[in-house]
Amino acid sequence: MGAPTERNLPNKPRIRIFFFGDSICFGQGVSPHFTWVTRLSRALDERFSSRADVLTQNPSVNGNTTRMALERMPYDVQSHAPDVLYIQFGLNACNGWDQTWRPNGCFVSPARSPRTPARRPLG
Repeated sequence: MGAPTERNLPNKPRIRIFFFGDSICFGQGVSPHFTWVTRLSRALDERFSSRADVLTQNPSVNGNTTRMALERMPYDVQSHAPDVLYIQFGLNACNGWDQTWRPNGCFVSPARSPRTPARRPLG
């Protein structure tokens, strides 16, 4: 194993930071080395490495809605017991402005909803 170094001293606290979100956290279309989460993780490690072992994880998924996130949260986040949790969702969940909310927690498109009256064209 070797001699202890500054990175693995036994008395150094570990801080677990999780970023849990959609494509904004994941970095849609951006190299993994240049996403804002990766850059922030490096900056935190540089700033606090002498005082704490900063561990960052990013179980974000492109295209996830808030509903999908709630289904993933027990395994992807809660089972790891992070010290800090950054949650960023909502952009994909607002893609359906013309949706109808159902009591079971799901959205239904107006085209498939029998209660939605036909719309007249504007003008």
